[in-house]
Amino acid sequence: MKKFVVLFFVLMGLLISPHLATNASAEVHNEVVNVKLQNQNYVGTKTSISLGVTGKYIVDSDRRTLSGTDYVIKAESGVLNLYKGSTLVKSYGSTFSMHPEKYGTDHYATIENTKYTGVFTFVVESGKYVRPINTLLMEDYVKGVTPREMHGTWNVNTLKAGTLAARTYAMRNAGKTLVDTQANQVYGGFTWYDNSNRAVNETNGEVLKYNGRFAETLYYSSNGGMMLSNTNTYGTPLYAYFTKKQDPYDVQSGKNTNWSYSIKKQQISMLGRDLSKPELWWNSAAEADATFIKNLKAALIGTQIASNSDIRIINVTGINFKTSFTAEDLLTGYIDIEYYRKKTDTNQFIKDSTGKLLKHSIRYEDRSNDIRSLVGTYTMKSPYVKSITADLEKFTVNGGGFGHGIGMSQWGAYVMGNEGISYKDILSYYYPNTTIVKESYNYPAVSMGAVNANVSSPQAANTAITLSAEAYGGYDKVYRFYVQEGTEWRMLQDYSTKNTYTWVPKEGGNYKFSVHVKDKFSAKNYDTYGALSYSILSNVDMKSVTSDKPSPQLAGTPIKVTANADGGKEKLYKFNLLKDGVWTVAQEYSSLNTFNWTPSVSGDYKFSVHVKDAGSSKSYDDYGTLTYKISTKATEPVVMQSVSTDKVSPQLANTLINISANATGGATKLYKFNIYDGKTWKVSQDYSTKNTYAWKPTAAGLYKVSVHVKDQSSSKSYDSYKAFDYKITESTSGQFGTPITIESVVTDKVSPQAANTSIKVTANAKGGTTKLYKFWVSKDGGAFVRMQDYSTNNTYNWKPALAGNYKINVHVKDQASSKSYDVYKVIDYKVTQGQVVVQSVKADIASPQRIHTAINITANATGGESLLYKFNVYDGMEWSVLKEYSSEKTLRWLPTKPGSYKFSVHVKDAKSSKAYDHYGVMFYNVTN
Repeated sequence: MKKFVVLFFVLMGLLISPHLATNASAEVHNEVVNVKLQNQNYVGTKTSISLGVTGKYIVDSDRRTLSGTDYVIKAESGVLNLYKGSTLVKSYGSTFSMHPEKYGTDHYATIENTKYTGVFTFVVESGKYVRPINTLLMEDYVKGVTPREMHGTWNVNTLKAGTLAARTYAMRNAGKTLVDTQANQVYGGFTWYDNSNRAVNETNGEVLKYNGRFAETLYYSSNGGMMLSNTNTYGTPLYAYFTKKQDPYDVQSGKNTNWSYSIKKQQISMLGRDLSKPELWWNSAAEADATFIKNLKAALIGTQIASNSDIRIINVTGINFKTSFTAEDLLTGYIDIEYYRKKTDTNQFIKDSTGKLLKHSIRYEDRSNDIRSLVGTYTMKSPYVKSITADLEKFTVNGGGFGHGIGMSQWGAYVMGNEGISYKDILSYYYPNTTIVKESYNYPAVSMGAVNANVSSPQAANTAITLSAEAYGGYDKVYRFYVQEGTEWRMLQDYSTKNTYTWVPKEGGNYKFSVHVKDKFSAKNYDTYGALSYSILSNVDMKSVTSDKPSPQLAGTPIKVTANADGGKEKLYKFNLLKDGVWTVAQEYSSLNTFNWTPSVSGDYKFSVHVKDAGSSKSYDDYGTLTYKISTKATEPVVMQSVSTDKVSPQLANTLINISANATGGATKLYKFNIYDGKTWKVSQDYSTKNTYAWKPTAAGLYKVSVHVKDQSSSKSYDSYKAFDYKITESTSGQFGTPITIESVVTDKVSPQAANTSIKVTANAKGGTTKLYKFWVSKDGGAFVRMQDYSTNNTYNWKPALAGNYKINVHVKDQASSKSYDVYKVIDYKVTQGQVVVQSVKADIASPQRIHTAINITANATGGESLLYKFNVYDGMEWSVLKEYSSEKTLRWLPTKPGSYKFSVHVKDAKSSKAYDHYGVMFYNVTN
């Protein structure tokens, strides 16, 4: 059976504060505990400690992985050196830390033959000792305390009581670094027992509180049948949950019910000693109770006796302790002594007038608990003294219990648990007026912020790029960095507290990074993660040369020409212009990829834009072209194609109706909106480039709307127009219940969507009695087509097959209504064909081949409606067009000279105004 010892608190505040200790701040993390390992029964205080790792630990500073046995950590010349056997692994300076790959019992450290789980920090202490600090979750800490302060096989109710006392103490001291000794609580690491683990698990988070604050859950081995108050032992103001009372359960245990010790009356025999010549015997004279007397001298000299004194105590003439007391009384005692004195600064003995040593008398008074410290806590086992007796030779002090006697007796709790008394009743008995509260751990979950790079993507190969991860929450976060190269993920940096990684890519390409983040105390592979995509530049490649206005344009029109190129690090652009067979430099090399051009003369122009990297020695790395036509007048006449409204006629007065005009031709078109109300024509919106008008008629009637359009350069009143009739009716109230109104018409997929996508249209209406819904669809300003006739179904599943600009019109009416509809609503929806994408460019026979071999090159692309293909080849000197745009996607090629060829196949939709929508590349070698 383990010998149980007192939890002895050395707290200076205990002597002067009305409270024994201060409750922890609410902001302090209460889910983790820091424990300095110094217990001489386990790690102790050593210049070198052994370390074994079961599972995997990672050193934070250099991400080194530790696993297995035979590690040694030594404090040498003020730094920590890690050895594997006798081989130096790493010198870490004055401190280093390590954490498990996953928190839990699968990964733990064995330090000086004692197992510990959790996180570790090793520091140099006092310049020469290795001091481990173990950081672990609160519940695991308590699992390491309960079976050390009690026995792990005891009754579960007793262990639960001990668990709540230990947990409450730890939470009250949250944020402090505890030690693994009786100075705080004895902690023995990861040597757990089933019963004590059960006690911890079944009381998870439970603590004792008084008036909403953590109680001071003092406990001790035994009390000799008398529980003491905090005032009895320490003299502090009486706590409501610490009281003096008999404890029959402790007596039943039979543990330290009674103890006694003796102090000799004569400490030094003066027989044969010459008091006139003390120098002859002073140094050889020793007191009988040497340890006690040594401690008593230390307490007296400098307080009651001058500090420059060396004394010999020859007699103890009296000892007494308070044995009758109430809860409000401080237990005190005194010791009367006789002594001789010598001054240490002058070596002068204090003598009387006859020249003999002068005998002094003094009384030392103090708290019984402090006198206990002088005598020795294993000799005077508690401050509870029952009686004092004396004979001719000695004083005998008789007492009971082991420890300070305040709060819970461990042996008393043992007896209560064995008698079937619940842990709650045990705690109520030893800590009356307290309440058991289940405390919530204020552990913030780890969440990922952003993964960033110190320089923006893209960058050139061999550029040093520092990645950083932002994460929040948790207690102590660690980060692991991965990169995806092609389809493979590779770990760049294992878990550590370092949230940055410096990456130097060697090749161009598109990369993806994933940063895993977890708390050191997490049992997961990761708690959360973040990702970052990054591009490393390849060779400079001109993609397109475009203009902000389509060709042709009128002379004097400002036109912005833009070159789009990929690759390189710092691209330079040069704009060359061809007119009437003569090339001129329009804009020399610069970082500007745009050229603002205002042509003054009509004609056919061609731009050739050269691009190169700033570090390139070539005249250009790649180029692109753009042909453009400048006219003196509009190339096509202005024609009004359609005029539409967002709501079909008729509508109620005060309804907002949006009118849109669509015209083609001309250069810059102007629109004018006119409305006839049955009496006069009025200009509702004069000529402007705006092709829409918001109309809100206030009176019922039959209206005519006419929209004029003309080119800005036109001298006519208009170049083209369209007109239509529109009916406005008076506002009416509903005949069937409340009037029907449409709240909204919505789709389950936002516009735009690709053709052949299933889209669910839902109309939300209110009012009426039984509502009926009819769905219409119009494409590109054409007639509305009924898609679903009236029914109570307010949804329609629509799957448009063609791209275009659609209007969806939903009519709603009451089932009893005789109208074609009571109300309706129109929404716009755009359907696209999807982007053109070149999936592959392949040859029918593999590279390399000899010259004069017929090779079929085929491009496969998706998207668009009608695809056109253009085949280009680069022979190492220049690009040439093998086949202009056509619908044929295969080219038959007969090479006539050897070399390394690069094919670029441009693909675009027949309706596209771009030089190309997408392209694919293939490399091919030809030999003699």
